[in-house]
Amino acid sequence: MFRNILVPLDGSARAEPAVGLAQSVAKSGDGRITLVQVVNNFDPLMTNPHEIDIAGDGGEKIVAGAVAKASEYLTRVAEGVNSSSVSGVGTKVRRGKAAEAICAMASDGYDLVVMSTHGRTGLARTMLGSVAMAVVRDAHLPVMLINDHQYADYSKGDYPFHTILVPLDGTPLAEQALPPAVELAKAEHAKLVLLKVLAVQDETEVYIVHEVGREEAEDYDYVLGNTDLEDYRYLEEVSARYIPADIAYTSIACAGMPAQDIVTTLDNHHCDLVVMATHARAGLHRIIDGSVAEQVISTTNVPVMLLRGQIPPTPLKG
Repeated sequence: MFRNILVPLDGSARAEPAVGLAQSVAKSGDGRITLVQVVNNFDPLMTNPHEIDIAGDGGEKIVAGAVAKASEYLTRVAEGVNSSSVSGVGTKVRRGKAAEAICAMASDGYDLVVMSTHGRTGLARTMLGSVAMAVVRDAHLPVMLINDHQYADYSKGDYPFHTILVPLDGTPLAEQALPPAVELAKAEHAKLVLLKVLAVQDETEVYIVHEVGREEAEDYDYVLGNTDLEDYRYLEEVSARYIPADIAYTSIACAGMPAQDIVTTLDNHHCDLVVMATHARAGLHRIIDGSVAEQVISTTNVPVMLLRGQIPPTPLKG
C-alpha cells in the first residue's frame, strides 16, 4: 500500500487540494506525507533573470529568501493536516527545476506522488500539466493527479474511493495499472470497473459483473448484452489473474473514442478514481497513450492515478 507519499506544492492555493487527497490515501495504510516545494535559481516574479548574476551575492540572497518563504509556507500547510489520519507529515524545500527535483525526490523511497496539474499562473512558477506529465514519465512510480476544475472537497482528507476505474486496451502494458488499483480497492473496500477500450467505430459493448457481499450465500457472475467472444474471454482472464474473489468488479468492453469512453464510464458508474498505465507520450502503437491520459485528466472531475507503463522485454530465442 502507499505508506510514503510525496506532495509537491508551489505556494498557491490551487495546488493545495493535493494535500487533502494525499491524506485520504494515507489514512488507509497509516501512511506518511512529505510536502515539498521546489525553488528555482531565480524567481521570475521578483526579478528579471537576465539582469542578475545567479552565482553572485545578489542572486543568492534572492534565492535564499525564496527558500525561507517556501519553508514557512510548507510549515503552515503541514500544521493544517489532520495528524490523526496519517503517521506523520514532513516538509522539504529543494532547489532546481520542478520536474527534475520532484523526480529525484520520488526515487528516494516514496510509493506515490500526489499533485495538482495547475498552480500559480502568469509570470510565476507553474505546476502545469507539462510538469505533471514529466513526473509521470520520469518518476517510475504512480502519480495521482487532480486538476483545478474538480469540484470535490479534499480539505478534510476523507475523499471516498468507493469505485475505481481501470482502463485497459488488451496489452500487458495497460494491465500494469491493475496491481495498485487492486491494492487500493482492498484497503478501501472498493469496487473495480475494468474498461476495455478499442479504437474502432464498432458498436460492441459487454458488461461482465461480479458481485460480492450480497445476502445470498454465493457470489456470482453474469453477462449483459451481446459481445465479441474474444473480448469476453480477455476480460474474464484478466479478472481471474488480478482480482481476488472478495473484490466486486464490473468489466466493460466498448469501442469508439478511448478518452471519451473513459470519461463516459466514469460518469455512468459514479467512479471516484481512474488508475491507468500510459506511455506518458503520444504514440501510435498503444491505445492508452499520453494524449489519451491528458484528455482524461483535463475533462474528468475525479483524480487520475497514472503509471508509466514499462514494456516487458522480448525474451531472446534460444
